[in-house]
Amino acid sequence: MIIDPQGHILTNYHVAGGATKIEVGLADGSKYPARLWGRCEDRSAVIHILARERLPRVTFGDSTKWR
Repeated sequence: MIIDPQGHILTNYHVAGGATKIEVGLADGSKYPARLWGRCEDRSAVIHILARERLPRVTFGDSTKWR
C-alpha cells in the first residue's frame, strides 16, 4: 500500500526484503522502478518509488474513534 504522496510503500518483507531489483505495478497499469527504503526482517519492508504525478494512497483512520 502507498502510505504517503512521496511514494513510500509498505509491503511484506518476503515481497521485497531480499530483492535486488524492484518494480511496482499499479492498478492503472503504470509501472515504477523502486528501491528498498527500510525493513524489519521477516515482517515488513518499506520501498520507495519516484513518480512525477500525485499517487493514490491509503488513508489511515483514527484509532481513538474505533468501537
